[in-house]
Parts: sequence; structure tokens; C-alpha cells
Amino acid sequence: MAKKIKIFIFLTLFAAHNCFCQDKFEVYFYGILAPFTQDNQVNITQDVFSAQIRSISEVKFVDVRNSALKENFNSLTDSQISSLTKESIFDLVPKSDDFKNNPQILVMFAKIDKLEDESYLCSYYLKNLQNNKITSVEKSFDSYYNILSDARITISEVISSALGIELAQAQSQFGTRKPREPINEVSMTVEGVSGTWSGEKGITKIILMRSGRGFVIFENGASMNITVQVENTERDHKILKIKQAGNFNASFYPDIPRQKVLAFADKAMPIEWSFFLTGNSTLSGFKNSLTMDDKGNVGENRTQVSWTKIN
Repeated sequence: MAKKIKIFIFLTLFAAHNCFCQDKFEVYFYGILAPFTQDNQVNITQDVFSAQIRSISEVKFVDVRNSALKENFNSLTDSQISSLTKESIFDLVPKSDDFKNNPQILVMFAKIDKLEDESYLCSYYLKNLQNNKITSVEKSFDSYYNILSDARITISEVISSALGIELAQAQSQFGTRKPREPINEVSMTVEGVSGTWSGEKGITKIILMRSGRGFVIFENGASMNITVQVENTERDHKILKIKQAGNFNASFYPDIPRQKVLAFADKAMPIEWSFFLTGNSTLSGFKNSLTMDDKGNVGENRTQVSWTKIN
């Protein structure tokens, strides 16, 4: 009898061990369906969503944004799109052998629609292939930026619901975590300056992420991808270098008439900022960009600018 009890305990512990050592669920992220949104906005949104999924320790991120989901969606007629349900929209997801070999998969994507009142409706879709449970959430937003700032909360909520577990609090990619020590100009790092900034005319917000990437959101609705680097000077000081990533866009120059800006479409240098950190919440420096003088002449010029950290 004692021997049988020992065997039973061993088997119980072994089963428990296997349970706890089971591989994580994999989140197959298929990107964003946003037919009425600018490509650069879609790319920014996909980057933010991807970064947030990666920050959730309970799951493993699998990037399948370049799949045929977008093409399958675009091939539909308006009537077919309007008749999609939260179940039938998953028929657009490309088939994969991974789905047969590993049931611990969450299929995830989102759809963003621009409404008649200029607001946005963001729909999140997740399907747990282990039990075929579908989780869908719809949220409306007054501005496109609010979709990005809300992503951390909503993505955590829908993944938590799809798995039926409470996730650990995922850290925001927007850098709201404060550094352990005050950041000064000499000790400045990309992580230390990550967060949300403002202060420049024509720009609503600037988001600097810990990954060394970010984006600028303009008041006219345009958004610009940027790269973020910290460079050392000869005297061991540090300069924050922020540079436009991506193609020319006349909307990046809101103070200049569009026709005059378009004349520089093939020759304008990427917009670039060079900052010193003048306080824990203030960046001061110069911006290299197109400007227009009092006579209406347009050309490359350097202007003094400063940003203040919002959070």
C-alpha cells in the first residue's frame, strides 16, 4: 500500500510539473485592417500593438503581419465586408500547418474604421485555437492617437479574456516608467527620455519608445515615424538625435503652403532634431527642416525648438 501511495504522489507531482512547464500560448499577430487609414499610421499602429504583445510575459509573440489577411480582406466587396461577423471574419485568416501542430495559439488582428463624424472604431479580434473561443472588443475613439495610447490596456484585457487568466501588468512601450535616478545630460539614454512629449507648433504629441523608435503626430492628422539615438560629443556630453524615418510627406510641414512644399518632394532632407536634455522634463535644441521666410521663400533651415515631457 505504501508503495502504491508513493507511485500515486509521484504521478501527481509529475502531472503538475508538466502542467506548469507547458509551453506558453503563442499570439499570431496578423496586423491591422484599416482601409481608410494612411499606410504610415497603420504601420505605426502595428508597431505599437506588436510591442505591447511582446511585453506580456505570459505569451510568445509571433509576427505574421506580412500574411495574406490584408489581401483577402481587400478582395471583398463592400456588401461582403458589411456582412462580416466576429466568426466569419476569421475565415480571412490564411491557413497554416502551425494551427494543426500546436493548439496553443491565439490568432489576433484588429480592424480600424473611420466613422462619418471623423471618429474611429477599433475592433480587436482573438481566437483561441485550443477551444475555438472567440474574443472580440470594440472601442470608439475621438482621435487616432487615442487608439495608440489605449492599446496597452485593451490588448492586455483581450488576451487575458481569451486565455481565461489574469495577466501580470504589462509595461507600457510609451515609457511612463520613471528612471530610478534623475536623468541628466551626461547620463542621458534612449530609455531615460522615452515617453510622450509636446511643445512644437503644429505637432500634437511626440512618442519616444524604449526600442529607439517613435512617431510624431501632427495637428493635421499626419503621423511620422522617427528613429531615436543618443550620441556622444567630443567632450563626453550627449546629444539626443531624432530623425524622420520613411518617405517625404507634405503634411510634415504644416506652416508652408502645400504646393510650395511639393516642389521639394525629391530633394528635401529628412527632418532631424538635435537636443540637449536641459532638465528631467525638458529637451532644448535645433530642428533641421524646410522653413519659409517672410518673403515666401522655402528652403532648408535650422530653427531652435524645445519639448516638454507630458508623461
